[in-house]
Amino acid sequence: MSPVSDPAPGRGAAPAAAASPRPRILIVDDLPEKRLAYGAILEGIEAEVVMAGSGEEALRRVLEGEFAVILLDVNMPRMDGLETAELLRQHRNARHTPIILMTAYADDVQSVRGYELGVVDYIQVPVVAPVVRAKVEAFLDLFRTRAALARANQELESRVAARTVELLQSNERLRAEIDERLRAENEREELLARERVLRGQAEELSRLKDEFLATMSHELRTPLNAIFGWITLLRTRRLDEATQARALETIERNARAQKRLIEDLLDVSRIVTGKIALELGDVQPRRIVEGAIATMQPAARAKEVKIVPVLGEVTELIRGDFARLQQVVCNLLSNAVKFTAPGGRIDVELAMSADRVQICVADTGQGIRPEFLPHVFDRFRQEDGSISRRHGGLGLGLAIVHHLVELHSGTVEAQSEGEGRGARFIVSLPIGPKVARGA
Repeated sequence: MSPVSDPAPGRGAAPAAAASPRPRILIVDDLPEKRLAYGAILEGIEAEVVMAGSGEEALRRVLEGEFAVILLDVNMPRMDGLETAELLRQHRNARHTPIILMTAYADDVQSVRGYELGVVDYIQVPVVAPVVRAKVEAFLDLFRTRAALARANQELESRVAARTVELLQSNERLRAEIDERLRAENEREELLARERVLRGQAEELSRLKDEFLATMSHELRTPLNAIFGWITLLRTRRLDEATQARALETIERNARAQKRLIEDLLDVSRIVTGKIALELGDVQPRRIVEGAIATMQPAARAKEVKIVPVLGEVTELIRGDFARLQQVVCNLLSNAVKFTAPGGRIDVELAMSADRVQICVADTGQGIRPEFLPHVFDRFRQEDGSISRRHGGLGLGLAIVHHLVELHSGTVEAQSEGEGRGARFIVSLPIGPKVARGA
């Protein structure tokens, strides 16, 4: 006779073998007489029968352990069989347990709902004892088969684990040797890669140096040629008054161009040697921008480029060097004028953003290629580095801008949508005393 537990599981059952746990059957019905009837039908089956009088008690039984099959009455008070089945499926002990619903009447809707919850079968009440017994025995055989497969799998895994340990131990020296060889090979590859990078950097620096020296000699010689040419003509004393005025204007313009080139070279030298210093004071941002616009306006008019100031109400002061900050804006405007075609436009904006002052110089010029944009502030770097390029200069102006802005604890950013789409430079400066004293 099968041992029956109601409510305590395992009462009267002989201890099961450790290697083959005794399967258990859970009978859930609110009527004691039906539970007894089902127990009598299953008498003699090699399994432990556990009884539960409600859905709540069934859940508690599942918490105690796994079952081979569950016979579940559909029509129970408080928690019916379908609700109980849904909750049982949520627990790992009953997630895959076969559930058979016992019901006097099962319509299509109820059947579909039950199968959706993982119910494996329905048995009509009143039950046919041989049918119940046969179905339960089938699921018990399935449970035993699964348990045997699990034990066999566990034994196989143990053997595999033991064999794996043996293989690992026997291959330990081989792996160590392979690892050592791989480490040596990786170190060699890293050294070769580092050498290639350093050689490439050296070649790039050498190319930039040669390019810069050629550009510098060209940029210095061009205004000198103009100056000496006009001086030679002036010495002949054969020029009329208008031509003499033009000669003097040309000499002055080229001398100023040389002065700017030399000043840029000196600034870069100070930056490299860390000797550039700031004369700090409280500065009005509007005066910086207006002064820079006034300085660059003649060059813009000469090229027929329109500078449009858009200056917001900025009353806060910046702690910084007025001359150096004006140099920043002048360099940005000079760069914009240089790369903007006649008839173009340069917008100069001044505004507040949180606790920072923003100065923006945006032009409608030739723009910047995406691949060059990350290098736009590098020293001696220009998109067109050839001597025959359309625009002059040593490629130092934006590098000086970047360094001077950093000395004022600020940031500068370059934006462009590509060639022919213009460029936009945004300088952001903090309000307050956070300013570096030197490079």
